[in-house]
Amino acid sequence: MNTSESKSTAPFIPLILAGDIGTYGYARSFYEQWHVKSLVFTPMVLGPIRHSRLLEVIHVDGSATDTNHVAFIEKLIEMGPELVARYPDTPLVLVANQDTHVVNIQRNASRLAPYYRFVFPSVDVIELTNDKAHFAKAAEKYGLRVPTTLELNLDDGTTALMDAITENLGDKYPLIIKPCQSYGYERLRWPGKSKVYTADSPRRARAILEELETHTAGNPDARRFVAQPRVSGNDTHSLSITVYVDADKRVSFLGSAHVLLEDHVPTALGNPAAMITESYPELYRQASDFLTGIGWHGFANFDVKVDSATGQAYFFEVNPRIGRNLYYNTAAGNNPLPALINDVIYHRPTEPKSHFDTILYTVLPLRLILKYTTGQVRRQVKSLHRAGKVFNPLLAPAERQFSLRYLRRRLYVWLSTQRHWFKFKQNYPLEALQAEGRDSFDTAQLRAQH
Repeated sequence: MNTSESKSTAPFIPLILAGDIGTYGYARSFYEQWHVKSLVFTPMVLGPIRHSRLLEVIHVDGSATDTNHVAFIEKLIEMGPELVARYPDTPLVLVANQDTHVVNIQRNASRLAPYYRFVFPSVDVIELTNDKAHFAKAAEKYGLRVPTTLELNLDDGTTALMDAITENLGDKYPLIIKPCQSYGYERLRWPGKSKVYTADSPRRARAILEELETHTAGNPDARRFVAQPRVSGNDTHSLSITVYVDADKRVSFLGSAHVLLEDHVPTALGNPAAMITESYPELYRQASDFLTGIGWHGFANFDVKVDSATGQAYFFEVNPRIGRNLYYNTAAGNNPLPALINDVIYHRPTEPKSHFDTILYTVLPLRLILKYTTGQVRRQVKSLHRAGKVFNPLLAPAERQFSLRYLRRRLYVWLSTQRHWFKFKQNYPLEALQAEGRDSFDTAQLRAQH
């Protein structure tokens, strides 16, 4: 890192942990609002941030044994005095977009606070809500609809867990099985690992539990899972909602999008890959009441799915971070980061935007989206394309320059986009969509609710 720079003229300096697409979305949103470059702490320069002019990389020596990402915390503390000297009288704003990083920052808040400014929910609130079993109970208390949720502790043994599934969920297959806590599970690696498992029969459920029993052994933070009946509907029945609550319990940001297609690669299952920004007033009210009720502070990202059979919206989880696809908000003219900066630096309120633009956010080829959508949704995709309202989060105009660096970045983005044709053919062929129901969900009723 170059430490010879003079005093920064930027209003603050963003520091972002990790190097994925969420990191680039953060850096792009910061740059487009304040024309400020971000410092990115990462052990690897991955494709989304490689060759970018919007950020500066600070390498973190994270060995394979550092599964808890402790190295990031120690690097931040080690560099704290150096960064303060490099940017005198300039706030250093620390953000993160992985659950493990968020929890680590909060658990080490007293060591980091002398150098950095940051806002996340408290550890107690994270443990209440980031745990899917606990979230289900808290959600019901505050009026959020959640699927029937059964907690599974692998320490109880597969036979006992299968008996519990039969007793509590009966024959409600297919079942979704997923870890209670992301920050205990996301750091583990093994061939065939998935973020979410689908069991279409008791036999498959037993096989999944036996696999998890083997690969999570010795990791107590990753031994608890939940089983839920699958909410019916294809990817277009999913929604994303982003909220910010400030220090005075005011909701200062609201944004949302209709998911068209999700990633179906097992390790990234459920991550939205194409979305159309829309507003959902009634769901905003429910999410806001929940967050202010439990004492939330900072960004929250909700996964919601509308049951194709009943039309009821179910809240699956709330993440203590902005979400990897945060740029969908910025692309719609609804940048979420002023809410954070006004709260953490200027200590002043921010009024959520009541209207924002309708745009298509995608990392997929347009023809692939059209191939998997139908009806009004497909027509909407075509209309947004004709209007020039299609945004790839990795293609920032500020990157453009006549240079080899820029050409390399454009080549990466093009290849990563086209690679989705193969990924979908392998992991989510049209036959799989047909089995779930081909018709795309029209969100008109949700948009009209007040």
